[in-house]
Amino acid sequence: MPNLRGHYQSGRHRGDVDYIGQLEDDIADLIDQLRRQNFHGPVVLGGHSSGGGFGIRFAGGRHAHLVSRFLLLSPVIPRSDTIRQRSAGGWAHLHMRRIIGLALLNAFGIRGFNALPVIEFNKPVRFWDGTETLTYSYRLNTSYHPRGRFVADVRKLTERSAIFIGELDEAVDAQCLARMIKRESPATALEVLAGMDHFGVFTDTAVHEMIIEWIAQRASTPLPRNAPIVAGEIGANGGFR
Repeated sequence: MPNLRGHYQSGRHRGDVDYIGQLEDDIADLIDQLRRQNFHGPVVLGGHSSGGGFGIRFAGGRHAHLVSRFLLLSPVIPRSDTIRQRSAGGWAHLHMRRIIGLALLNAFGIRGFNALPVIEFNKPVRFWDGTETLTYSYRLNTSYHPRGRFVADVRKLTERSAIFIGELDEAVDAQCLARMIKRESPATALEVLAGMDHFGVFTDTAVHEMIIEWIAQRASTPLPRNAPIVAGEIGANGGFR
């Protein structure tokens, strides 16, 4: 489970990357290294929460051809109506004016302020262990989620993707997400899990069994034993690791 740049001890600065899109380039480099180590099977790229949003971004980007399937657990899509209260149910605090200002500057090619923090995660202190990343810079936050015109990325998921989300998810509105996927990527498999919350969809053993079944049955060809599976979890808990 790769520890993405900007999280824990990966990269030069916690909560930051060197440029927008570097996380995608890192995963592409990782896949290239797996190939060099004679892992020739299809790659399944998976992520939870922000990691799921990153999976959508990857599907819409220039490295998408490197991945056979995408597994998304409660994916976060900023600026969409799927985010509860526009703050993931109080989980994150966005500096919207700063985000808008930096987006405008970037549109004119001005990127010198992209290291400024634009999001803070409200992780309770009692759960801190020293490995968490509690703020994201503009360039990391942008690199971690679908592009501004997120619908274009969502449409690239197609039938090779699956989404699992809890009915009681505190951060992402499950029904709103289901409507979006049905409208923009109807071939994508989506399961709304009764009684499950945001972290349950990542930790519950019953969900693990469903994921295993999807990996085994939804492939056009069976996955060989040496097929790489690159998976992840929410950034504020230590990165897409």
